[in-house]
Amino acid sequence: MWTWLARLFRPKAAVALPPRPPPPPPLTSLADLDALIDRCGLAPARDLILSRAIPCVHMIAGGPAADASLGTTRLGGAPDLPVGSVWPSSEYGACGFLGQLDLADVRARAGASDLPSEGLLSVFVDFIDSAADPVPVRAILTPPGVPLERLTPPADEDDYGAYTGWLNPVEVAAFAPGIDVPASDPRLGDRIAALAPDGDLDALQDGLWSRPEGAIGQLLGLGSDHDGTDLRRAIHARQIGRPGLERYDFIRDWEEWEQLKTISHPLPNGRIYTPWTAAGDDDVRFLLANRATVDAEVARLRLLLMIQSNKPMNLWINDADPIFVFIPADGLAHGDMSELHGAVTQG
Repeated sequence: MWTWLARLFRPKAAVALPPRPPPPPPLTSLADLDALIDRCGLAPARDLILSRAIPCVHMIAGGPAADASLGTTRLGGAPDLPVGSVWPSSEYGACGFLGQLDLADVRARAGASDLPSEGLLSVFVDFIDSAADPVPVRAILTPPGVPLERLTPPADEDDYGAYTGWLNPVEVAAFAPGIDVPASDPRLGDRIAALAPDGDLDALQDGLWSRPEGAIGQLLGLGSDHDGTDLRRAIHARQIGRPGLERYDFIRDWEEWEQLKTISHPLPNGRIYTPWTAAGDDDVRFLLANRATVDAEVARLRLLLMIQSNKPMNLWINDADPIFVFIPADGLAHGDMSELHGAVTQG
């Protein structure tokens, strides 16, 4: 009996697990993307993939920046605004301060020629609820040479301004060049698979999602999240009064839609779950009839800034999701920050 018990409770030898493969190196240039295409056996789709590539810049987190000089590039903390300014607020209370970019510093360290060449860009979020709702954001572009002061959070506000809370100030230690491709775009995936049916699309996605170590956010590029959602489509859908239209973006024709509506799953409570129903008929008809126009309008939105939920800033949105800030392309080209659109995922 005791022998059996001893065998039962004897510490078991550790089972050796196979080593995790190292993550693929992050893309820093079109040459890196070209090499990834070859490694994945997707050479027949090379021109298509390269045509969808957009440069971006990754922000690498540094140390705490509580004592940073006025007007320096950093994330979180309190904003440096023109002397006499008040902390921005909305109907929901004090806005959450996401960070500020000394654009001359960004230009010197990162290139990023699509951004204005000078000034201090300060970005705020008014309110965050869920992925289904708009996320109002705003920016203040202070011209160079204007005297600044570091604001103090309003004393009558609690610790949860605009959901993000008062964030820890973190320096941006470095900017790293990157390349963005819509990794999870189902329509793009179909076209790649048709051109290179023997290629490895999963390996391509892994390579496209790889980020530099310490990356805490991104400037410019695309606004896609890991679940494949192009958040620009959700923003455009709300703008035209068709919230949720982005859900149907992958549908190629009406026949495919009719097939989707036949899908059903029995639930433990005896009900039948039907993920696609006739309630979506009008949106699908609209999308199929206006696909080119919708695509063109979506393409007008550019990613200005993305910040990931992260420990250094004490930023935690929904299930540790990022916050994205978009700007119309013509606004970005002219340094006009008056129209911005925010979005988050999940929630």
